[in-house]
Amino acid sequence: MSDPRPTPDPSEATETADETWKVFPLSAYLGLIKDMAHFSVKSVNSNAEAGGIRLTSTAALQRPYLAVRTLLGAGQTVELDYLKNAGTTATLTKQLRAAMAGKAPPEEGPTLCAAYMQARDKPMQTGLDQVSPRLRQILLPRPDAPNGYLAVTPLSAAGTASLTSQWVRDHNAARKAGTKDKATHRRIRTATLGFGGSNPQNVGSLIRDLQTLIVAEGPTESPGLRAALALHYKGPELRLPLQVVAAYADWRAEVTAAHAGQMPTDLPHRDAEREKVQAIAQAVMASVEKQCLLLIRHRDRLPSCEQPDGEPSRFAREVPAWRKGLLEPGWRNSDWARETGKHLATALLHHRNAKGESIGMGDETRVHLGRMIEEVLS
Repeated sequence: MSDPRPTPDPSEATETADETWKVFPLSAYLGLIKDMAHFSVKSVNSNAEAGGIRLTSTAALQRPYLAVRTLLGAGQTVELDYLKNAGTTATLTKQLRAAMAGKAPPEEGPTLCAAYMQARDKPMQTGLDQVSPRLRQILLPRPDAPNGYLAVTPLSAAGTASLTSQWVRDHNAARKAGTKDKATHRRIRTATLGFGGSNPQNVGSLIRDLQTLIVAEGPTESPGLRAALALHYKGPELRLPLQVVAAYADWRAEVTAAHAGQMPTDLPHRDAEREKVQAIAQAVMASVEKQCLLLIRHRDRLPSCEQPDGEPSRFAREVPAWRKGLLEPGWRNSDWARETGKHLATALLHHRNAKGESIGMGDETRVHLGRMIEEVLS
């Protein structure tokens, strides 16, 4: 685009309704507009060499997230910004925005708007032949790339920040004015991230919006829900009652010491051992019942799957049927008591006290203990 008018003196000024309008040659605006971009290198590091990227509607996407391309896909206009502030750049940009808002002198406004809109239809990238060492780089796996990785430098788009900031201001203002229900529309909190050095305008004219961040509370940890989810995906735990197990271990140690290191097999000793082992099994099942209360408390937050009879289950599909059967009878088949007895007997054999000592039984005792426990579960 050529400049059909004689070059005016920059000192000349025209009064508008809002402020003094400084007159510049059209070539000054064209030089600015030529390199205006959506993404600026200086938004990452203000000391980096100027560079940036401008997208057009051909890059538009329709996706459920916020980005320049998705905004373009939704028919939104994302403002461009200058890449480097030098001389009259800030003033030219300010007046260009005034022209786009219909606040420029009528003899200049339409020409500036046309030049700006024409530039928006032309993709551009500049200053990116070499990546500045001041910029962050992320290595992404890419099998077809040299050395198997692609180096990516994230850049910010101040125009996106401008749209977001305006939306937040409008939302909060509407809530304050009462046009939005305060019970269902919370005030959106913002904070300022003061980057850009001592003169943030060097980064861009939209730096204030880029510095404005939406403050969102991070999720707080819920120990109860976390335990319920672990229970859902892993199934009930076989929690051995430490005091009862310790009493059984002491009794067994006393009996074997009195019988040359062997456990007697007469009826009185077998009955006494059965009573102690079954007390352990009953305590384990009581613990399982308590775990069930945790699932009930958080049942609305847990996934579900069906039991064999079609009823919903509190446990994930990957949980073994015998473990689900500890709480849900629908999973108990004819072998459930025997299989569960074996698992509980194994836990008892492998249990160690605070000193790291086991009860002192060999694997051959597993079947014997399992049958005692099976009597309680049947």
